[in-house]
Amino acid sequence: MDIERLRKSYKRIIDVNKISAQVSRETLKDNGRGQMIPDGTNETHNIECRISHEGGGVWKYGVWDGGLATNKTKYLIVSWNTDIKENDILICDDESFRIGVVSKLKVVGEVYGQQAELFKAD
Repeated sequence: MDIERLRKSYKRIIDVNKISAQVSRETLKDNGRGQMIPDGTNETHNIECRISHEGGGVWKYGVWDGGLATNKTKYLIVSWNTDIKENDILICDDESFRIGVVSKLKVVGEVYGQQAELFKAD
């Protein structure tokens, strides 16, 4: 399988509903005893991403009255080389989200995309 073709295909999925967002990450410093601690500043960079709504659990048959589906979870979808980490803060459209565990999507050991669950940031 051609990894570059797979990466381009995944990027096309992102481009269908692409948004620009900012990622804010707390910077860390060495405390002199081998531990990394927050230094009180944040590092910020821009990314292009897609926010997707996915089912947050097993699909169940039932009767609904056409309202908001509460089992939907927001997911972040980004390219293979986008700099995101767990607990970063994603800022877009006047909303803030904390990035959950980042899953690297792989085929034959090569990463072609990344995705992560989003949680509303306080």
